[in-house]
Amino acid sequence: MIRARLSVGLLAALALVAGACGRSGTSSPTTAASSATSTTAAPAKAGDFGTLSSVCGPGNATGATDKGVTNTGIDVGTMADPGATVSPGLDQELFDASTTFVKWCNAQGGILGRQINLHLLDSALFNVKARMTDACAQDFSLVGGGTAFDDSGVDTRVACGLPDIPGYTNTPKASNAPLQVQPTPYPTQQGVVSQFLGFKHSFPGELKAGFLVGNLASVVVTKNRYKEGAQDVGFNVVYDETYPVVGLTGAESYVQRMKAAGVQMLMMVSDDTALVSLLKGMQTVGWYPDAIVESANNYKSTVWKNAGSAVKNVWVAIGFAPFEAAGQVPAVKQFLDLSQQYNPSGIVSALSINSWNAWLMFAKAAAACGSNLTRACLLQKGGSYTDWTGGGIEGPVSTNFANRQAQQCYAIVKASPTGFTVDNTFLPPNQGIYNCSPDNVVTLKGSYSS
Repeated sequence: MIRARLSVGLLAALALVAGACGRSGTSSPTTAASSATSTTAAPAKAGDFGTLSSVCGPGNATGATDKGVTNTGIDVGTMADPGATVSPGLDQELFDASTTFVKWCNAQGGILGRQINLHLLDSALFNVKARMTDACAQDFSLVGGGTAFDDSGVDTRVACGLPDIPGYTNTPKASNAPLQVQPTPYPTQQGVVSQFLGFKHSFPGELKAGFLVGNLASVVVTKNRYKEGAQDVGFNVVYDETYPVVGLTGAESYVQRMKAAGVQMLMMVSDDTALVSLLKGMQTVGWYPDAIVESANNYKSTVWKNAGSAVKNVWVAIGFAPFEAAGQVPAVKQFLDLSQQYNPSGIVSALSINSWNAWLMFAKAAAACGSNLTRACLLQKGGSYTDWTGGGIEGPVSTNFANRQAQQCYAIVKASPTGFTVDNTFLPPNQGIYNCSPDNVVTLKGSYSS
């Protein structure tokens, strides 16, 4: 993905930087992840994934039960923005993960014998409504996608009754819209604070926080959610600044102001380009906060590859099993293997897991409907899980849309000049590789619904 500067469109995409569901980079966060081997994984049966049995496979489901469904096939759309001229390749990994899943699933026999017919809908940032109109005309459901300006397609989607099981939602309107199941819920009135609790554990004492974000309304709203969450768990916010939409330049001046304010913990709601610029500025000034805490949008190889020796004191909280844990989590190893087998030229990154998770839920829900595969049944089955884990690739969540709760399980990775490593000391795990606790989520009092 070409990122010469932080464009308006790309910055808008960063509004989705939730602890569990963030934008990704252009390759696996570490080069070692793809070669990791599992010591605990049993050979998977055809059509199984992780702990999920019979995700895909042969069967005798029949009937043209709803739009996009026939005796032999199911038409499904995935929408993303790789054609964006301001940021070519934006979210290409959503298309690649979807392509991988469909190839794998169809090779196992499809969903009870019905083959998936995948339509890749390139909204190119500003064509969401037009591509949604296309999807309404042909598809049974949307699965595994996400767009920066997803609010512009909501009314069209809801009006035509099109379900969505997204890889991510970005704007509050899209997040709160009906006719969807979210494999990793992140309600607008809940805030993820796992990063902040990790700092309190590792650096007890005075808690002075700072925030630096791109100056775009949707991104500032996301920052404000994190800011309120930090204050809720005891932080004093001593620094809060924005940088221009066109990108972070003159990073040293920002660093000097952070230093003067006494920032101990910093969070950037930013693209990796801005984080890299800031880290280099810190290296030049010779000052770093005790910790820079980030969400999954900065779990990407471009951070450490481009910042090099400037990488210091950076931790990332992610709601899924990191690639570095492939030797411990069979589902992650299987995902990497299937990606290499079915789409070796595709991008594999953090966001790929979000899309894959959505496809797993779609396939399981559709199979549960059998010959009664209707949109209503899909939404009912998909929204009925109380402990969905995507076969082990994320901590357990409830998918009931009416009672959504943000994910409470997080793994921590630490960045270095040579990659990411799982850090079991910053926020100690208590459930496998995750720290799972209701304390990792707080209820927000501010207005973040629009």
